[in-house]
Amino acid sequence: MYGLGAWSAYLAVVEEPLTLREALDGENPADWEKAWESELNSLRKNGTWRIESIPEGRKIVGCQWLFQCKQDGRFKVRLVAKGFSHQPGVDFHETFAPVAKFSTLPVLLALFAENNWVLHSIDVKTAFLNGELEEEVFMQCPEGLDEVPGPGYACRLIKAIYGLRQSPRVWYHRIHTFFAQHHFYRSTQDYSLYINYERRILALVYVDDLVLAAAGREAIGWIKGELTKSFEMTDLEELSTFLGLEVMRVRGQRLITLSQHQ
Repeated sequence: MYGLGAWSAYLAVVEEPLTLREALDGENPADWEKAWESELNSLRKNGTWRIESIPEGRKIVGCQWLFQCKQDGRFKVRLVAKGFSHQPGVDFHETFAPVAKFSTLPVLLALFAENNWVLHSIDVKTAFLNGELEEEVFMQCPEGLDEVPGPGYACRLIKAIYGLRQSPRVWYHRIHTFFAQHHFYRSTQDYSLYINYERRILALVYVDDLVLAAAGREAIGWIKGELTKSFEMTDLEELSTFLGLEVMRVRGQRLITLSQHQ
């Protein structure tokens, strides 16, 4: 197993490619290909688009694959639309992102440490793909998509995708609906904090990263199970990093230490 320091030294020498061709022809091609296929399969499985002929005079939104080496050693590939080319009132109407207040996190961590609560984190895979678009948006077919009939065709987006101006708002509506259906109440002090008083569970949302805390492991297991039924997610288990912070815990002493050593 690699420690965080070892991973940092390793990732420092892994160059992140700029295109799919560069990823498949360069270093670590098997890792990049596996990550790319996983992302593409998620997009297809989710019914993110339909390939249709481009309407006459319609502006097409560009897209590109982004490649990233995560701190924990995972290879991450994500398809991102070039939302800067959006036309207000045509391609999007409203924007909003679910971002927890940074001041909320240390307050909650202090409470969790004092009460010795279970503290886990999860990453919702392709989170923005969970909400349906209201607008009609056509996107350029991404590199490597082999089911395109030919020139003059584009992906008509059915679901939101990373890079679209409205995608964070659509995702927030989806995750808010999920928590409301599971009897969580939204904090009036931080709209990204949800509380289930009956089961004693708190959930903090920062775009597609979720911190989950509960009085016992049974409650944590329940909310993870419910999330898994609705979303594809990566269970990161005990909270160790969040927004660039390293979280170190000594439960016997009811102590949580934060650092940014990396």
